[in-house]
Amino acid sequence: MRRALLVAGLAAFLPPALHAQRPATAARCERPDTQAEMNACAVRDFNAADRALNQEYARLVASIHDTGRRDRLRAAERAWIAYRDAQCAFEASAMEGGTAAPLLFSGCAAQLTRERTKELRDAREANVYE
Repeated sequence: MRRALLVAGLAAFLPPALHAQRPATAARCERPDTQAEMNACAVRDFNAADRALNQEYARLVASIHDTGRRDRLRAAERAWIAYRDAQCAFEASAMEGGTAAPLLFSGCAAQLTRERTKELRDAREANVYE
């Protein structure tokens, strides 16, 4: 949704050394060797989930013709993003200051994002929002 805010939020949990690591590739993520690679793969997984969410959200918004309902969906989505980020920050705080904190944050964010994508898809397919 708000990729810039999300990236900034994720960056708060990423140790500086992670930024210098090799890009996370599918082959690398099958068997990561280091914590930094695990963290990068978790970010990669979250980014894929976020792209799917954005696509489903765009389809749902396009299916809603009433501007008031669209506005309420946008407000709900903003609130959901704030919830997801706060919840995942809480979960990552169990390892605050540790190198696994980004893994916890990204794993949580990916899971909640996949769940939200399913909610939006199910609602669109059931015509709940039209």
